[in-house]
Amino acid sequence: ETSRDGVQLGLGWFLGQREGRRTVFHSGGDTGFRSYILLLPDDAIGIVLASNWENTDTGAIVNGILDIMRP
Repeated sequence: ETSRDGVQLGLGWFLGQREGRRTVFHSGGDTGFRSYILLLPDDAIGIVLASNWENTDTGAIVNGILDIMRP
């Protein structure tokens, strides 16, 4: 299935692209926590972030980590 912003969704994972590379990701949270999982299968990279604060900008942190891993 494809969402309004063009990102595909399959089996609970969002399928997209970053700089021409495939991405598989999912994020979420509830009162007291946030999480984000980002996989780049073409680069054999996986980043998992879990925070015990619900206002954590997990997407920004994961993208910052990825920028360090793939300059």
